[in-house]
Order: sequence, then C-alpha cells, then structure tokens
Amino acid sequence: MSLRGFLSRLIWICILPLVLVSVYLAIDQLRQYEERRDLEATYLIHNIASTIDRMIGSQVGALKMLAASPLVEDPARWSDLYKEAQAFRNSFGSHVVMADADQKMVFSTRVPFGSPLPKLPVVKGHSAARTALETGKPAVGDLFLGPINGERLVGIGVPVPTSGPRASVIVAVVEAKRLQARLDDIALPADWSTTLLDGNGTVIASRTSGLSPDSPRRTYSLASSVSPWSVSLEVPQGLISTPNRLVAANFTGMILAAILAGLFGGLVASRKLTRSLASLTAPSAPVPTPGAAATIDEIEAVRDRLTAVAAARESALFGQSVSNQRFQRLFELAPVALCVFDRNGALLDTNSRFEQMFGYRRDEVATLEEWWRRAHPDLEYRTKVIADWPALVSRTAEAQSNAAPAEYRVTSRDGTELSVLIAAAMLRDDCLVSFVDITERKIIDAELEDYRHHLETLVTARTADLEAAEARVRLILESTADGLYGIDPEGRITFLNPSAGSMLGYAPGQLQGRFAHDLLKRGEGDGEAAPGTPPSIRDTLRTGRICRVEDAAFRHADGHTVHVSYSSHPMVRAGMIVGAVVSFTDISRRKATEAAREAALAEAERLARVRREFLANMSHEIRTPLTAVLGLARIGAKEPDRRKCQDYFDAILDSGTGLQGIVDDILDFSKIESGKMQIESVPIDLGEVIDRSIRTVAMRAFAKGLRLEVEEAAGLPAECLGDSKRLYQVLLNLLSNAVKFTPAGGSVTLSIAAETGSLTIAVADSGIGMAPETVDRLFQPFEQADGSTTRQFGGTGLGLAITNHLVEMMGGTIAVETAPERGSRFEIRLPLTGATPPGPTPPGILALFGLRDAETARLCAAFDDCRVLSSLDTLPADAALIVIDAAILADPANRPAIGAALTGRRRLVGVTIPGQNDIPSEWRDSMARIERPLRPRHLRAELAAAQKSGLSVVFTPPHARLSGLSILAAEDNEVNRLVLEDIVLSEGATLLIVENGRLALDALQQRGLAGFDAVLTDIQMPEMDGYNLAAAIVALTPTLPVIGLTAHAMEEEHQRCLESGMVEHVVKPIDPDVLVAAILRHARPRTTAGLTRPAPGEFDTIPQKESL
Repeated sequence: MSLRGFLSRLIWICILPLVLVSVYLAIDQLRQYEERRDLEATYLIHNIASTIDRMIGSQVGALKMLAASPLVEDPARWSDLYKEAQAFRNSFGSHVVMADADQKMVFSTRVPFGSPLPKLPVVKGHSAARTALETGKPAVGDLFLGPINGERLVGIGVPVPTSGPRASVIVAVVEAKRLQARLDDIALPADWSTTLLDGNGTVIASRTSGLSPDSPRRTYSLASSVSPWSVSLEVPQGLISTPNRLVAANFTGMILAAILAGLFGGLVASRKLTRSLASLTAPSAPVPTPGAAATIDEIEAVRDRLTAVAAARESALFGQSVSNQRFQRLFELAPVALCVFDRNGALLDTNSRFEQMFGYRRDEVATLEEWWRRAHPDLEYRTKVIADWPALVSRTAEAQSNAAPAEYRVTSRDGTELSVLIAAAMLRDDCLVSFVDITERKIIDAELEDYRHHLETLVTARTADLEAAEARVRLILESTADGLYGIDPEGRITFLNPSAGSMLGYAPGQLQGRFAHDLLKRGEGDGEAAPGTPPSIRDTLRTGRICRVEDAAFRHADGHTVHVSYSSHPMVRAGMIVGAVVSFTDISRRKATEAAREAALAEAERLARVRREFLANMSHEIRTPLTAVLGLARIGAKEPDRRKCQDYFDAILDSGTGLQGIVDDILDFSKIESGKMQIESVPIDLGEVIDRSIRTVAMRAFAKGLRLEVEEAAGLPAECLGDSKRLYQVLLNLLSNAVKFTPAGGSVTLSIAAETGSLTIAVADSGIGMAPETVDRLFQPFEQADGSTTRQFGGTGLGLAITNHLVEMMGGTIAVETAPERGSRFEIRLPLTGATPPGPTPPGILALFGLRDAETARLCAAFDDCRVLSSLDTLPADAALIVIDAAILADPANRPAIGAALTGRRRLVGVTIPGQNDIPSEWRDSMARIERPLRPRHLRAELAAAQKSGLSVVFTPPHARLSGLSILAAEDNEVNRLVLEDIVLSEGATLLIVENGRLALDALQQRGLAGFDAVLTDIQMPEMDGYNLAAAIVALTPTLPVIGLTAHAMEEEHQRCLESGMVEHVVKPIDPDVLVAAILRHARPRTTAGLTRPAPGEFDTIPQKESL
C-alpha cells in the first residue's frame, strides 16, 4: 500500500465517524425541537382546558349549594331563593334559571321575579337541564340562543334533590362572551390560535391568528373533563418547518466544512510526511529494511490515535454546545417565569416570561438584594423573606432536588401585588428559581370561599329561624290569646287551648271528644245549631286546603253569640290528613270599630262630594262673568282708532287671562288631589304643541324686551304618543315662569331633543334664579322659592306643583339647576313611544335677507343650500323661498325690489315680532308671515307646501275659517251672546242666536232640520237647558252636531254633556281658536257655499227677549 493511499484511507476513516455523529445530532436536534413544541402546545392546551373546567366547576359547586337550599322545597319562599340566585349572579356574572320537570321556567334572574316566562329553549345536542334531570347529576350543555334577548349562551344544570314526585333543575346561563373573555385573557404565542367547541362541534369562543386560513398548521385537541366540550389549539406549520430547515442547513454546512478541512489537512500532512520519507529513499540514505515499513505504520497509528482523540474532544465540545443551546431554548420558552442566581446572589439570567410577569428588566434586579428590595417593598415582609432564603437554598442543596414551592407576595414593576408560588432547584453551583402566578386562582378560591361561607351563614340563619319558629309556635300553642282547638277527621275535638275555653266559657278538658260544630257553630240565618262539620272545615279535611272565614258566630257556654274570624289548617302526617287545627279570634270589638269606620267613611265621602260640588259651582260662578270680560276685551282690542280704549281692553284681556289661569290651576290641583286627573296616550303633533306654547308667551316676552329662542334638535319626531293638552300645560307653566322671572334684556330658551326612548325638554332663562336651599320647596303646592316673589311677581304657587304631578303621571322626571342672579334651567325627561320620524328636508334654495345673525346661522346650519343676500336688487332667480325680516319692508328703498318679486310670483316670507304685523297692507295677501322665534321646521313646511301646491303656508292668525257655515246658538246671558256673535261672525259664518233651548228648538223646526250646520248651546238656561236641548235635537236629527258651552270645567260635566248627546263641550271663557276648531271638527258638510246672515225679520215669529 502506498503512503498516499494509506494516508487518504486514514483521513476518510477519521472523518466518517464525525460525519455520522453530526448527522445523528442534527436528526436528534430536529426531533427534540418538535418534542418541545409538542410539549409546549400540550401544556398550553391543558392550561386552557383547565381554566375553562375550573370556571365551570366553580359554578357547578355554587349551583349545588344553591340547589341544596331548603328554600327550594317551599314554593312560597322562591322569592328568597330568587334573591340568593341574584347573589350568584353578582358573584359569577351568570344568570340563574329554575325550571320544573317540564322545563318550564319558574324564575330567571334576567327578569324580575314573577314575570311570565316561556319554557327552556330546545338545545341541539347536549341540553344541560334535560341531562341533569335525566341523570340526576350536574351537566353542561351545548351552545344555544337565549329566548329572551337572543344572546349566545351555554347552560350549566344541577338537579334539585327532592323527595317529591316532581323534579326540578337549577340552570346557570353563561354568556358565550364571558368564555370569550377567558380565552382572551390567556397568553398565546404569536400566530397561535385556539377554539372552544361544544359537543356538536359548534364554536363557543375562539382566538384566531392573523395568518391566512389556507396556511398549513398543526392542530392539537383536548376534551373537557367536566363537560362535552373540547379545546383545539392550532400551531402554524411554519414555526416547526422553518427551524428544521435552518438546523439542517447549518449542520450540512458544518459537515461539508469538516470534510474539506480534513481533506486539506491530510493532503498537507501527507506531503510533509512524503517529503520526509522521500529523503530516506534518497541515494545517500540507507536502504530501508522490512521493519522500516512497520515503523511507518506505527507512526501513522500513533498519529491516527492522536487525531481520534482530538476529534472526540471536538465532538464532546460540540455536544456540550448543543446541550447548552437546548437548555437555553427550554429556559427561554418555559411557560413560567425563571431566573438563575449564583451562590453570591448575582442574577445570571432570566427568561422572557419573567419580564412579562413582573415587568422588571434584568439590569433592574441584578442581585438578590435588588430583587428583594423591589419585589418586597414592605420592610417587615422583606426581612422575613430574606431570613427564609438560606434555609430554602440549604434544603435544596442537601436534597439535590427541587425545594417544595412556597407562596409569597411579589410586587410587580407597575405596583400590582401578585400571589406567586416560588420553587428553587440547584444547578451545580447555581440556583434555578421558578415563579408561578396564582393571583387569579386565589381570587377565584376566595370568591368561592366567600360564597360558601355566605351559604353556610344563610343555612345557619335559616336553621336558627326554624328552631326559633318552632319555639314560638310551641309558646303560641301554650299561651296565645287566640283560640285554638284541634279536630280529628270525624270532627271531634282533640284539644282546646286555654284562650279558646275562656272565650267560649268551657274548661279545656270539658269539650274533649265531642263534636265541635254541634257545640260551637251557630246555624246560619236562624241561629240554630247545624249538625255535622262546617263546609269550610270539611273542605280542609277533604282537600288539605287552608280555609278562612272572616265573619262567623260561635255559641258561648251561656248561650250568647261570640263573633269570630277563624281559619282551619290541615294536620298532615306521612302524606295523610289526620285532622285539622282551627284558630279563631274574637272580632266583636273589631266589628263595632268597622261599623264606626264605615259611618265615618260615608261622612268623608259626603264631604268630598260637597267639596267637588263647591269647586264646580265656584268655577261656574267665576267663568260666567269672566267670559263677558274677555269677550268685551277682544271686541275693544279690534278698534285700532281708539288707542286709549284699546289699551284698557288689553289690560282687561291680560287680567282675565290671568284669572282664568288661576282658576285652571285650582281645578287641576283639585283633580290631582282627588285622583281624577287622566293622562292620554294618543298620537300628537309635537311641533304643534311647541308652537302653541310659544305663541302663548311670545308676545309677552318680546314686549318685555326678552330674547326668546327655540332650539329643536335634528331628528325630532313629527309625531309621538302622549297627551297634547297636558304637555302644552307643562311647557306653558315653565315658559310663563321663565318670562315672568327674567328682567328686560334677558333671554329665555326652549330646547327639545329626542334620544333613544326618551324626549328631553329644557327651559333655561337668565332671570333672578333661586338659592339651592329653596329648591326642595319648589314643587310643593302653594309654595314659591321666595315669599317676596309672590308679592313682586304674583301667582298661586300651584304651577310647578301641577307641572311636577303631570310629568310624573306621564312617566317622566323633572330636574332644576339654578343659582341666585344666574338664572334657572328646568329639564324634563319623558318616555318617547310611537315616534314618527320627521320627513326629509325639501330640496330648494333658501335666500335670506336682513335676519338676525343667530337666525341666519341657525338656518344655514339646517338647510344644505342657503344663501345670505346683501341686497334685494339681485334676488336669485332659482330661489325656492325668500325670507325677509319684516322690519325692513317699511324702508322705501326696498319696496321696488319686493314689489317686483311679488309681481313675478316669487315666494316671499316675512319674519315678524309677535303682535307686530310689519308687513304693509298691500302685500299681506301675497306674502306669508312667520312670527319669531324663527324655527327651521316652519321653513321646511313652507318649502314642502310651496313645492306641492305652489302656495305658501300661512302662519298668520286664521280668519274666515267658518265661511259658508250656518250656526244656531242658544245663550241666556246678553253679554255672552254679544261675545259669541262677534266670534262666529268674524270667522265668516252666519249665526242665529236665541235666549234659551226652547227658542232654539223652535227656530230649528221653523227653518228646517237641514237649515243649520252646527248648534252651540249654553248649559244652564231658563225654560230648557242645554242637556234637554241636545237630547231633543239628537232625537230629531242625529246628524246635526251639538256643542256645549259651559262654565263648568270638571270632568263630570264633560261626561254629562256627552251622555246628553253633545259631540263636544267648550269651557268658558271661550277661546276663539278652540271654538272654531271644535266647529270645524263636527260641523256637517254643506253643499251650498256662500251662505249669508239671515235677513232681518226672517225669524220674527220666534219670540226673543232682545234682538242682538
């Protein structure tokens, strides 16, 4: 064999073991990596399943204690059981349902006790309630949708132990989102995902990764130990394959490098050895002997051994490196916090979980002393921990194993105190310390312990109550003042207590064994004794029901009657009725008291009736002359040339209106006190109620120099359910007070906004305000915040009391914010039902000129296409509506442009101040008028109506609304006749008015039953009153509507008018708008238009007192 061949074979022989070891180590490294990944995934999925099982197990344990409660057996105490179920709900966040064997829900903590409930929903797959009833063991069900709110739920059922034939079950309803929250709290490595499935494979909760659903992944599954559920964990395949490829590539490179290095080294060495040996073969060298070749073999053998030793050492070093890397990865990826200290207390290393758990960086706790200082800031506790540490290290070193874990309180970097189990293990001269966070588990254990202690306390308390009740019953039987006696199934007396014997005149043993009814019960009607057992007691003995008789008569031993109330209770032993116990009480004194009370009640009712009649009479006596006062004031106010006279009439009108308000307040308060006030719930026009209340106070507010504003939030419903009359009354009271108590130059703002299910109304002013201590008296009747305000501003003090009552009756609340000299703000919240959304804003350009800045800003915000004009010379040709401040119409410079716009049939709207019609007379028929405060809703209506019919919406006071109607009226008061005539004729109707019902009936018969469209009649009149007139007209012509005019404002009067045949009644003083609206609602339609007032002499045959 040549030296070169020998050396080459030797080199390959030396390299081959290294290659084989490297390949084996590479394969082993890949296998160990996959085992660690599988171990980590298995540990994590066990941790997830354990978390879910502990959550379910804690609730099962609590449900078992709840099912074992003595309250379950007694239906009368299920309300108390419901309260304990509420405690369960507060502790665990899960609603509790109790259901019978037919799965009919008895109660649910999701709704108040006693609410009607359906059956438990049918669950596909495992049903907790059904399984628990069938097996008699706790059961966990599959996912279902709740029957009440449609939420995704799972049930935990526990059967109720019972000795009766009927079984029942208590179910805890766990929301799927709570299980989702538990999954969300579990720390998962990046791109890992987990899913909680029920027995049907339906997803209850899941945590998904950001990877594509098509990405390859490895799935681990684990079944729950306490439920039919399972947990799956998905790990991206890339987390496994990518490290494998990297390790394979590294080891391949290392093997190739080793082979090349070995070949190169052998080549160099062989060359040296060849040259060295070649010198021996030189001619001058001695001829080698056969032993020389052997010598070469020995040299090569020595060299081969040395090479093998070096290779073995390198392999050992490489194995140690691999082992260190494996330990480092396990250390870093461990699911618990780990750190390593040397014997001197220096921190050598920590894993990532350590920083995640405590928040400390490695450099912040470089030594044991620094760790103790930060983790245990309490000096006393830190001293104890430091004292225990040497003993822990010593035990660990002596045992050469892990020390038993100990629980410590550790403060994290953010100040949170954690409960941690700390264990130590010795690694040669170093110490490995592990930390397991048990804070959440301790909280759960504490909650379970508190709940167990609470249940034990309840059981102890109930047991004590039962023992006390038994003692009380025994004491009652021995010393109660009520009479007690027992009977057997045949009705014979088995015992009689002393009180019964005393009340009936017998000794306790005197009646033993005798029939109770023959001796005690008096016959009904004739006073004779009736044989047998009374029906009520027989019913108790037969059915076991408790029977009560409130008024009965027992016979005394001396023969006189003893009035008693008694009840019979069955005595049951082993399910059999063995007799009854009868308890009775002497009610002779109570019967006498009841007779006296009934007499007093009758007298009180008589006084209440007299009081109502007095209030009704007072209302009539006040309203009759008040009608004349207000009517004459309106007539005088229509005389524009008599300025001084008009001022007097205005004063009369204001005074009369104020008097009417006082009377209305008194009557409303009387209705509230007597419980006669009724609240309607009908569709109402919310905007109309707001407009009517603003119109009522607007003239007074602007005349006083106040800034009156209305802020209507977007989305205010067009209609809703409510009582328009009472809502108007509430708004008017608040607005009137705001105007009254706000000095000139101030502001009053009405704000309305609709929210989900509620309507918010606020009235704010900048007036005198109130002190906080006076607000408590604000809503009391006859009270005002300050007695001086009554003298300065007037008022009865009933307005806010009535407002508060009305708001409460409408299901709302009222609140006030106020401060002296800072104004007040009253806010009302009412339930909003039956809301109709507002219509869309009509399209079109809105042109504005001369308006106030605030008005311009509000309109521009409300309309998409709104233009502000700087001059009237160039009115936009495409404007759908032109809105102008009426005050500028008097400017001669603007008249040509306005006239030209009207001539060109442009739609103009003048904005005026209430009570001041600044629109020139020649333009009033061609311009619409809107009174301030200006609201976008009015302009939307103007735009909609103009686009629909080409006409403007008229916001001016209506006139000639009764044109074409013929009215017959009966009124005995001369002044009231004058007022009524002015109202009806000014509205364009024809009118015949007479003095009483008899004359009205004669006029109707003379002119013909079809000669009138409506009849207005006073109630109290001579010869024939309004009731008889209405009944007679209904008998003659049922289609002719009769409207009553009465000064009686009580509800009884309204009902009496309707019963007599009237279609409606209008309360005096007569409001022209109310009267006209009533006529238009009920007047029968006319086929002939343009009726005129009857000519003089047309009804001369009808006798009249005076002709008006």
